Amino acid sequence: MAGAAGTGLAITACESTVGISAGHAHDLTVSAEDVLAGEDLTYTTTNVNDHTHDVELTADDLAALAAGEEISTTTTIVNGHDHPVTIVCA
Repeated sequence: MAGAAGTGLAITACESTVGISAGHAHDLTVSAEDVLAGEDLTYTTTNVNDHTHDVELTADDLAALAAGEEISTTTTIVNGHDHPVTIVCA
């Protein structure tokens, strides 16, 4: 896989953690290919308790991930709650 934006890094996998809120958590998948593409993206979590949440990542977020940094953000608010999200790629 090509290095990320000239960094020489080869991102092969990303791990996302969606924190528990309102008594439940969701799963979120961020692909290495999306990180390396570096364009603003909106992801949707898995469906739990009949709802999903969106997570917006900017090109700057993806560049940070490509550089090996961990990022933290928050999902959209649905049913009166949101979830903290942490993502790291290696």
